[in-house]
Amino acid sequence: MKKNPQLKTLVPSATLALNQKAKMMQSQGMKVYNFTAGEPDFPTPKRICDAAKDAMDKGYTKYTPAAGISQLRQAIANKYTRECKRDHQASHVMVSNGGKQVLFNLFFSFLAPEDEVILFAPYWVSYKSLVEMCGGKAIVIDTQPEHYFVPSIDQIKSKISDRTRFIVVNSPCNPTGSVYPKSFLDDLSMLLKDHPNLICVSDDMYENFVFDPCSFDSLARNNRLNLDQLVIVNGVSKSFSMTGWRIGYAVANKEIIDMMTQVQSQSTSNASSISQWAALEAIEGSNPQEQLAMKNIFQKRRDLIYKKIKEIPSLSCLLPDGAFYLFVDFRKVLERVQGNNWSDIELAQYFLEEYQVAMVPGSAFGSPGFMRLSYGLSDEDIVNGVDRLHEGLKSLESLS
Repeated sequence: MKKNPQLKTLVPSATLALNQKAKMMQSQGMKVYNFTAGEPDFPTPKRICDAAKDAMDKGYTKYTPAAGISQLRQAIANKYTRECKRDHQASHVMVSNGGKQVLFNLFFSFLAPEDEVILFAPYWVSYKSLVEMCGGKAIVIDTQPEHYFVPSIDQIKSKISDRTRFIVVNSPCNPTGSVYPKSFLDDLSMLLKDHPNLICVSDDMYENFVFDPCSFDSLARNNRLNLDQLVIVNGVSKSFSMTGWRIGYAVANKEIIDMMTQVQSQSTSNASSISQWAALEAIEGSNPQEQLAMKNIFQKRRDLIYKKIKEIPSLSCLLPDGAFYLFVDFRKVLERVQGNNWSDIELAQYFLEEYQVAMVPGSAFGSPGFMRLSYGLSDEDIVNGVDRLHEGLKSLESLS
């Protein structure tokens, strides 16, 4: 059977593939230090699970409007009215099956063939594939650790063309943990105002994982941009440890939301009704202490894994200000094993198969030579896993 030519651009998610392989090894009784998981290792709070059970007991198990139940859309609108000091309506919100579907709906709605989307590398693994699936072209700006993985405004200016439709901003960033400074967001908003037909996608999925002394900021705040030039992508997966519930959402102007809803209505239709009622409880019953407790644990883990990695001479990394990842530079290691013709992908496979340490190679994020390590695992596993990594590095160095 003839395949859709668009499938040529697709590659399997490296994050999911390595995580699945690590879990398969674990199911066979092997101890695997799994640094690949892009999710908190906490259970969903009981109050949220109880809300889902209550929804089932009340019979809320039928189809919902494609854009989501009105109560959840209004709760999300209220959140952004409160946080952004600007009025948002339920009509500015649509609910999807996770952030990926939000982005697919958006790009499918507005990208013509060869329209361009600017991405900052390292970028989340799915951005580029989603753009290309929808017929667009990803224009990648490389960022460097010496600049804290933040692009310059001049770099962005140089990539804007007549075909540019979107710029994607992800802060805190997956995979680097970088939090974009206020000055950068201010300058970017001014640049966008000079290009009124250009829309910024603000992926705020890690908004509740910003570590002291930093604080969360975004293009949606401080009246930087209005909804004519902004699409906010968010969800409940990370902040409420609800990755499997599959609830993401978009906040944008009504025209954009209506178009995205049309696309969703002819693909998956509504997100799970039970998950939507659970998400309503997550947002309306949000407890700052509940989220602070989880954030504080991740901050302690960040400090622990950073200290352990810094003890390894051949590796380097920045102390991330947010999310729950370390983006570690393995380029010196790869230089030493050049005789093997290894890429970071082969290196990741080596550590998983020989030392049971699972990491995601930087190539998946558009930045070869790095590895992303999630610290969504216990302190004991962080210590023992990094020690195991160090052991493997010593073995490699003895062979080079």
